Amino acid sequence: MKREQNIVFQIIYWLQKSDHTKPLLGLPGIEPDVFKYHAWLMSDAGLIQLTDNEAFTPHILTWAGQQYAEDNFGAMRTAALEAENSLKVALSKTSATSGSNSELVES
Repeated sequence: MKREQNIVFQIIYWLQKSDHTKPLLGLPGIEPDVFKYHAWLMSDAGLIQLTDNEAFTPHILTWAGQQYAEDNFGAMRTAALEAENSLKVALSKTSATSGSNSELVES
């Protein structure tokens, strides 16, 4: 599997928006295995802390993760817009089919 920088940026974006009471369980439009792989890579690089090392659930950005976000602000902004759009599409599909969006981004 190949690292996709946009997924890294989206994970950072959602962790920055989080109130840190719940771990990030996944992202709309990203397969669970791909999400877990990127969470593992980010943890290995010291960018995030995981709440569960076996389930690879990101919980909070580290100091290095915050610095990485600041150093890559332009790319992060683009990824943030894509993440917001993906969530809007996923929410509209989910509410159209089941009326619930509880299994998407936990923030």
